[in-house]
Amino acid sequence: MGHYHMHKRCSVHRLWFSGIADLVLVMLLFLTGVRAEPSIEIKFELTSGDRIVYYGGTLLERDRHYGILETMFRTRFPNRQLTFRNLAWPGDTVYTQLRPLNFGNMEQHLREQRPSVILVCFGMTEAYQGRAGLDSYTKAYARQLSMLGKLTSRIIVLSPIRQEFLGPPLPDPKTYNDHVALYHAATRQLVAKMKLPYIDLYSYLIPDQRADPPLTENGIHLTRYGYWRLSELLAQQLGLSERWEVTLDFKKKAVISARGTRVENVEWLEEGLRFTAHDQVLPNPAPEGSPADADEQAAQRRLTIDGLPDGQYQLFAENQLVAQGSSVQWSRGIVLVRDSTYQQARKLREIVIEKDILFFHRWRAHNGEYIYGRRSKPGGGNSGNPTFPAEFAELDRLLEEMDRRLDEQAKPRPIHYRLRRVTP
Repeated sequence: MGHYHMHKRCSVHRLWFSGIADLVLVMLLFLTGVRAEPSIEIKFELTSGDRIVYYGGTLLERDRHYGILETMFRTRFPNRQLTFRNLAWPGDTVYTQLRPLNFGNMEQHLREQRPSVILVCFGMTEAYQGRAGLDSYTKAYARQLSMLGKLTSRIIVLSPIRQEFLGPPLPDPKTYNDHVALYHAATRQLVAKMKLPYIDLYSYLIPDQRADPPLTENGIHLTRYGYWRLSELLAQQLGLSERWEVTLDFKKKAVISARGTRVENVEWLEEGLRFTAHDQVLPNPAPEGSPADADEQAAQRRLTIDGLPDGQYQLFAENQLVAQGSSVQWSRGIVLVRDSTYQQARKLREIVIEKDILFFHRWRAHNGEYIYGRRSKPGGGNSGNPTFPAEFAELDRLLEEMDRRLDEQAKPRPIHYRLRRVTP
């Protein structure tokens, strides 16, 4: 596993809308409001021991409440001993990151985290300045990216997102979105010059018309479902949309294909079949609050069985009923959304949230006035408190333990499937 893999060095240029044809296409999409499917920009990979740090404003910071982005990455890269730390801060801009007294600047805190990959996103707050602020925005963002470049060469830049139209009494987002379009274009141009991967959320995440259900709470702040949609878009543009697809032929007694898993121990029975799946990755399940058919539409696990005799069939995973359909339906492929891999991934997300709460209290302690503020100084009322170093050491130990739990939880486990005919 390497960092960013390209078939040829010159293929880096595919990351950017730098060609005239691409630029014309983007302008047409913008003017017509069409939302095309994003292409795979890069084959991104994480290696063992990587630490991924989020840096930016509210968009990345709020995912600590949901654990969606980290869950997506962990399901794509099991067995990697990964760590994730969210250093994004609400209201941060490329110009200013306001902090408590003696808290330290962001370069200092980033260095302490020793990131190997940095996920960065700015531009949404800055866009309120309109066209007049573009030049200062671009220069300030360039300084930020240069600072990050001293820490790691593996930087992924996310575009700002559009404001969602939710109708009255909320304001019409057209003016703001026109401004965001300018900042999106300026960011993309800057990132292209610096030869960094750029994830286009502006063009593909928020629809032109009112969505059902909405992707945001108030037009700007994403819902849990909105973050899941963002994670799926991020996976697609980074080339991480690996799907579990197995095709069996009952009549020929053959495994035709298996993607995302290894199929073993196939038994062809008179009334069905058995097999064991050794999966490569877990699914990225839709969270609470998603449309009822979200996992069906995502189609992350599809089983197709050709050549079955006429009848109705039930599929069991570890003796639990997970799908059923006619022989015709199985020949077309049935999406699996109820097997244990979904429960495993949902539990993974729960642990991510627990870990993020722990890190929040480690990094942004509410009693900071006593830890690094005025009361931590001689004569400040809490000078030399001997418990703080021990408490921080314990928090660090708990974080390391949580990281190990997450790595273990992300490992796919063998699943034993059985298909049986229930009616002729």
